[in-house]
Amino acid sequence: MYQHRRGRKPKRGLKELARRYLANAQLSSHARAAVTGKPADRFEGALKRSRDLFLRTTPWHPLPDTWPLIAVADAFIKRIGGRWRTLYLILIRRPHDTHAVIAPLILKDGLETRAGWSEAFVRLPRTVQRAVRVLVCDGHRGLTDHAKHQGWLLQRCHFHLIAAVQGRRSRWGKSLHRAEGEQAYRLVKTALTTFNDDELLRSLRSVEDLALSTTSPQLRRILLGFRNASEDYRTYLNHPELHVPSTSNSAESFFSLVEQFCRRTRGFVSTDSFMRWLTALAKNKQVIACRERNQQN
Repeated sequence: MYQHRRGRKPKRGLKELARRYLANAQLSSHARAAVTGKPADRFEGALKRSRDLFLRTTPWHPLPDTWPLIAVADAFIKRIGGRWRTLYLILIRRPHDTHAVIAPLILKDGLETRAGWSEAFVRLPRTVQRAVRVLVCDGHRGLTDHAKHQGWLLQRCHFHLIAAVQGRRSRWGKSLHRAEGEQAYRLVKTALTTFNDDELLRSLRSVEDLALSTTSPQLRRILLGFRNASEDYRTYLNHPELHVPSTSNSAESFFSLVEQFCRRTRGFVSTDSFMRWLTALAKNKQVIACRERNQQN
């Protein structure tokens, strides 16, 4: 029998293997096997051990807990093992910071739900929950209801609104309803950004008229919903002292990293493996650029 080498097992090199892989600075197991001529299973085992060590020894970045705080929330839905899973992401930022801290992730079975968001916020430290002043989100009912229940200000995402409008009536290329798309975009953009109250009222009246005259039921629903909740889209203007971002693009930036990582790994053997790797990705990233008005993707 071979005698084991005396002393503790090395940790530094094993931990750095996972860091390099998460940063896309490490070849995949199959690529390394092709170069070295050694079995890919050997490299996969080393990578998993490195990931598990990284998870055990790397804490989450401390969340800010001084009032007031800005929370950015969004969900990522993916099909794993023949079933839909939803990743609930919450970012926490102080008003004058340029980066938001990633809170511990939560993965739930099924699609995005109100109960899932309630659980995600309940898992935040009490000091953080009490210090939140504004919630930035895409307008999901579970998020808007939670914000109203907590007495938080609500900032709905401009990007999701404009994308929804353009999805029904595009203003680009040879769109069949290009004129209507240009009109809808111009009116919505004006209502989102104007500082003039009279111009805001005129824009909202025109939005309502366009909603009642359009032949698209989906566009009618989107425009009337915007008309009724227009103040929730203008929180960043009404509270300039909080430096609120007008979109949830910071969360979308993290989801873009998740998509890139999923393409590199070519899938996961189980939900547990998926969650372990995403937790490692979030712990390695720690913070996401999040600035008021214009954000880096």
